Amino acid sequence: MIPRDYTLGEQCQFSMAYPADLHNKVQQADFEQTIKEVNRIFGEAERLGMENFTESLVGCLSCFTSYMCITTHYETCMQKLKVFLEAENERVYERAGLQLRNPLRNGLQYVPLCMCLLFPLLNQTCTYSDRNRAHVQPT
Repeated sequence: MIPRDYTLGEQCQFSMAYPADLHNKVQQADFEQTIKEVNRIFGEAERLGMENFTESLVGCLSCFTSYMCITTHYETCMQKLKVFLEAENERVYERAGLQLRNPLRNGLQYVPLCMCLLFPLLNQTCTYSDRNRAHVQPT
């Protein structure tokens, strides 16, 4: 589990502290690069700009029915996060029997880190249950 970092207030970012669970499994540089990119994606999603202002204005003027027709900037960034985490899991974490999960599942409180119980050679993937336990299911 990679906890949320509140040093900059309510801005959504996660701790860069290297978890002890990852020693001898994932290099610290790879971990830091992953969390830095996750934090960058959340920073991009939450930044204030004309795009967010325009989306909000159109939403208000349309009684928020416009959100049924358009993909918001935040949703686009969360899709980028999903794709990034999938790529990082393939590139780094699954080789070590680990899997990072999307923090949206738990209200952005932490980034869940799933430990696979069986070898990846058995063509199985990690899933993350609501009770913070890792389960492995065939693919």
